[in-house]
Amino acid sequence: MTSSVDDADILGIVVLARHGDRILSYQNPVNYESSYTSITPVGETQARLLGSLLRSRYIARSSSSAVQGLSDTAYVDGQAAIFADASGEENVTFDTALAVTQGLWPATNASNITLAEGSVVRSPLNGYQYVPIEMIRPDNAVFLDGWTDCLKFLEELDNFYDSSAFAIKARETAEFRQSLQRFIGQSRTTALQNMWNIYDYLDVNSRYNATFAASLDLNTLGATRELASWLLLNSFSDAEPDSIVNVAGRTFIPHLLASMGRISNAADALKFVHYSASFKPFIPLFRMLNVTALHPELTSVVDFTGSAVFEIRRPRSPAVSTDFHIRMVFKNGTEDKDFIPYPMFDRQAGDFDVPLAEFRARLEVRRPSTFTKCERREADIFCQQKYGIRDTADWCDACATYSDRGCDVIRLAEQARQRPQCLAAGRDSLSPLAAGFIGVGATLAFIGFVLGLMTAFGMVNWFGRKRPTSMRRRSTSVSQMVVNIAKKKPVGGDTESGRGVVPDDREFEMMDDVSVKSGHHGLGKEITVKY
Repeated sequence: MTSSVDDADILGIVVLARHGDRILSYQNPVNYESSYTSITPVGETQARLLGSLLRSRYIARSSSSAVQGLSDTAYVDGQAAIFADASGEENVTFDTALAVTQGLWPATNASNITLAEGSVVRSPLNGYQYVPIEMIRPDNAVFLDGWTDCLKFLEELDNFYDSSAFAIKARETAEFRQSLQRFIGQSRTTALQNMWNIYDYLDVNSRYNATFAASLDLNTLGATRELASWLLLNSFSDAEPDSIVNVAGRTFIPHLLASMGRISNAADALKFVHYSASFKPFIPLFRMLNVTALHPELTSVVDFTGSAVFEIRRPRSPAVSTDFHIRMVFKNGTEDKDFIPYPMFDRQAGDFDVPLAEFRARLEVRRPSTFTKCERREADIFCQQKYGIRDTADWCDACATYSDRGCDVIRLAEQARQRPQCLAAGRDSLSPLAAGFIGVGATLAFIGFVLGLMTAFGMVNWFGRKRPTSMRRRSTSVSQMVVNIAKKKPVGGDTESGRGVVPDDREFEMMDDVSVKSGHHGLGKEITVKY
């Protein structure tokens, strides 16, 4: 039996879109941190076309799928929210979001103002609409790059590289991978861990280097993509929804649900939410939604500007249903001409709509937290966590990360707040007086820690000595510092690969061969990766 409701109003949409075409970007197999990269004119065009398609489908009044109440003339502040990931590929994701907005809300005569003396002034570029885009920086939020600095995820990545399945796949593909050496040069490794970088090198060169493209057959490129997709599927997703391997999806889920909740609230003006990100969140999200059960092709890496749209729908006839429903449609870059609906959560073909309450429940299954050690009934808000990782504090717990991304400060604050809750509930035999001393001690420790940081950074001067007036913020990882040193670059700056689009008959300049040993912040064994 199908529960799809085609005769329905669309109250709003949430879009997760991969960025557009870019130049080469190195992904470190040790931790999947990305090198600097930039969007191409092709990528900008792809993104603008995506925006135009979304406009024709969801904004134009003539469309049967038009979002109810969403302005079709000009951008209206409060009706839409645009987010762009500001981690390793931030230039590409931001420029993609910018180009998407140009397609969504093109230049219009309505973007003008009338002066007191009667003249009308129109916005530059024939009425260009300036749509705000919020950059999501890793130090401030985790929902678009949950894998970065997540120690538990890095442990699982090590375990995958050490697994029998990985070893078997490496043996089975050894001959094929060796055959790729002639395309990538002798100085670059064909190790299975490096398959995404090999595919990316072949793919980009096949588009922008005519000599290279003539020597590479499509079957080889397709087989390389398939192997790279296998590597990423097993690196970023797991069959168990609460596995930390799914962290790239688990951090996105709460924001997806929150956006759906706002759109379904009649008192909220929000109608349209767009997230510009890398391909990584798609991998666990599709698996957690179980859309890959009937469509295994969605386990492959999403193409440039590939987009999943979650429609919040309400049947026009109350006799059918009064509930809100969620339908997911997906367009895989420029390969698909239009968005295609996919069934979720073990539903059969043609059964596309999931009641919002069920959708939320499927992704909010509670289980006892292992971090708080409360081990109490499942209804206790202080001793629970969901599949979704709500914020940085939840992320610190789930990843067992205690220093990076502000987890050290958050953990001290959480201990001061949460521990008395568990004590008051009778979990421990300590007296209220003892519990109070513990809370006061934790608070004083937190204050001391903050004062120590302020002193270290020159914000507080206890003894009158001169301190530097400013300090440049450093965010370079240990592995990246080794790369910088090997390439004779400044340790504190971001590593730029020096790779870019060049005329047809020249090769891309690749990063020099550098061997980097990384113990994942002291966890697991060292892995040597040949760049």
